[in-house]
Amino acid sequence: MGRKLAEYLAARYPKYHLTIVDNFSRSGREELVELEKRPSVEVIVGAIEDPELLPVIFEAREQNIIVNATFTNNVAFASDTFAKGTNNILSYVVSSDTQIAKYIHVSSDEVYGERSGENESETQPRLESDPLFPVHPVAAIQASGDLLATAYFRTFGIPTTVLRTSNTFGPNQEPSRLLPILIQHAVKNEDIPIFGDGTHTRDWLFVDDLVYAIDSIIQAPSIKTKGEVFNVSGDLELSVLEVTELILTILNRPKELVTFTEDKKPHHMRRVLDSGKILQVLDWRPEADVKQALEDTIRWYQNSLNTGDLEQDKTIQ
Repeated sequence: MGRKLAEYLAARYPKYHLTIVDNFSRSGREELVELEKRPSVEVIVGAIEDPELLPVIFEAREQNIIVNATFTNNVAFASDTFAKGTNNILSYVVSSDTQIAKYIHVSSDEVYGERSGENESETQPRLESDPLFPVHPVAAIQASGDLLATAYFRTFGIPTTVLRTSNTFGPNQEPSRLLPILIQHAVKNEDIPIFGDGTHTRDWLFVDDLVYAIDSIIQAPSIKTKGEVFNVSGDLELSVLEVTELILTILNRPKELVTFTEDKKPHHMRRVLDSGKILQVLDWRPEADVKQALEDTIRWYQNSLNTGDLEQDKTIQ
């Protein structure tokens, strides 16, 4: 998502300076070669959890809007990525008396988790006001980043906004994420292990719509966004099995590739967001035909795998 966002912002706001901070642990700098040719774009190699990097970023240039879209699904790096990095940025803004217009914090629906119980309300779409009950340790640490952002608003008045997104997908996504892994197995005609019976559902969001949501925060009056949390959903709920069967149909692969396996880790049976708040408060609507976007994404991965442009990852998580 980071590169897509950077490309969009550079084209959308060519008169503004865009500073990209990346340690390139998940992708190579070569992906930004064309973007770096723009005179308005600067790439700094580093990580936001490094406190010595922040003065380099802030003192040499005025940072008006900060978008923190860092991500990891590795528990070993989660504390640095989600907690330490977030705290470093916001504490520096406070201690240096740096004036920023907005701090936009991109999170995910996994921070809501799944509450125990048999009531129908336990599987209802999550609201921004719902408590956080993350299941996975990575999601728990990610939730700490959300809480830090809102705490800095409440205590110091930093104009923070948290976006919690549903399952985001699109071309060039990290190969270890769910959709790319399913596609890789299908392209290679390999068995696709599905945990449980595959009926656990997810809310799907095309990456372009997430980028537009971030831009809507940038453009909105601060009074509408500071201190707020917004759910961002593509408004399409599909089970993992349904997505897998869609992939197999598009790639003309037999449904017999699907195998069911027991998983010892807990999985949310239904992870869906209620995005009514952002629809009401901001000028944003998901524009993508999500099923068409899914098909286009599947074709992109198929072509990339067939041409050898994509390193394969066979571990379904």
